[in-house]
Amino acid sequence: MLRFILQRKVFDRYSEADETVFETLDIDVPALQSALTRGGLGEMSHDITKLVGVEVLPAAEQKKEG
Repeated sequence: MLRFILQRKVFDRYSEADETVFETLDIDVPALQSALTRGGLGEMSHDITKLVGVEVLPAAEQKKEG
């Protein structure tokens, strides 16, 4: 299980309302969880993987990959 933390920033120019909201999503993504938890080379070495971004693919691209 992975917890994604989303930040949404909303600004309304007319009312000048400026808001930042955080939301968490707990999602089972076994392949991503496996990639993020691999590593463990030893005391004097490291192997670190981190998520640096997420993209939303258009429906046509999702069908090609799946």
